[in-house]
Amino acid sequence: WLTRHDRKWLDSFLARLIVPMAVPRLRVNWDLRDRRLGEMIPAIVARIHSASGRPRRITKAEIGRHIGHLDWLEKKLVVLPRTRASLLTLVESNESFSIRKACWAAAELQRAGTRLSITGIIRLGGIRGDASQTTRKCIERLVRHLPGSRHQMANAA
Repeated sequence: WLTRHDRKWLDSFLARLIVPMAVPRLRVNWDLRDRRLGEMIPAIVARIHSASGRPRRITKAEIGRHIGHLDWLEKKLVVLPRTRASLLTLVESNESFSIRKACWAAAELQRAGTRLSITGIIRLGGIRGDASQTTRKCIERLVRHLPGSRHQMANAA
């Protein structure tokens, strides 16, 4: 109704109401973030390695959860070259994680006073049946050379 009958008044009234709000855009210093993350990531990886209990695989997601900014590692790696390089060297492959789980399982079995066996290490470590040959050889070496294994007991007798 006002548009047709008192356009002049309506325009002046609306002009007073509509105040353009200038929202300052904060610029992100990605270089600074990259340097800080590059310093944090090795410490976080060391903390994950030294955590007690069952081993956790060192992945980009695990590191991101510890940092509290998983989204940066998923979406902003293009502007974080040092962080990307650090992740490429520190993220764990399936094979190296399986080997680390096998070593942990062997240590846990020794600590419990249980006789070491390939099956015991595979079960406790949660190592998949399709583990690589390298992982299998590592488990065999653990059983052969660690005290408390069936092989060590047979040699002692």
